[in-house]
Amino acid sequence: MLQKINCRPLAIRSLMLIALCATLFAFSVNPGGDSFSVYLDNTLLLDQHVSREGVVTKTIALNENSGGEMLKVYYSHCGKVGTGRGISIRDEQNKTLKTWSFPDSEAGTSSGMSCRVKEIVALQKTGKNAVLNLVYASKELPDGRLLARIATGNNDKASLK
Repeated sequence: MLQKINCRPLAIRSLMLIALCATLFAFSVNPGGDSFSVYLDNTLLLDQHVSREGVVTKTIALNENSGGEMLKVYYSHCGKVGTGRGISIRDEQNKTLKTWSFPDSEAGTSSGMSCRVKEIVALQKTGKNAVLNLVYASKELPDGRLLARIATGNNDKASLK
């Protein structure tokens, strides 16, 4: 004698399992955390989530002919803009060559930090292929964080390596 199988509870359990899996996979492996973006004028060069694992630092190549262009950095501390913010250019020996300080922004706004490419290229002292470090610091991150390396030279375009 065949028993009648009720498919309704099985279907409900299957849908609940699918919903649970979808919910769990929606979360990041590294929840929270900092993130940053680097723009050349309005062109996104770098967008990165900062994690605890070692991340390879990218190199941004800037040209000498982009004097009027602005390098813009947006940094987020777990979704919030930092206080006492600044970006600096350091040489390969970690010596600070120049620092730009920025005012605190109002809550809920995303305020970028800008500096002229011409000023960065002018800091190059050791030849046409000097590599400089772009570093962000704030009250939340007083020791600073290396965001990218900057290679300057007479290439035709800004690029990311």
